[in-house]
Amino acid sequence: MNSWVTDIMLSKENIKDMVRAGRCRWKIENECFNTLKNQGYDIEHNDGHGEENLSYNMYLLTFMHLMGVARLLTDVLAN
Repeated sequence: MNSWVTDIMLSKENIKDMVRAGRCRWKIENECFNTLKNQGYDIEHNDGHGEENLSYNMYLLTFMHLMGVARLLTDVLAN
């Protein structure tokens, strides 16, 4: 069983959409971290070395990943 935290009031009318949105967000986050860990960025699990430091680390890694994607896209479009 999965669970998510939200400040949106859940109802019979919106529960399916909220579950779908939660699963989509989880998938995006999971794929992003999987790429950062296993596709050359060598990120490892942060064992609680400070929320601020972790935030800076993730900003930099995400920026590096975006630069890598931009370079790959540039190379593909050039050929």
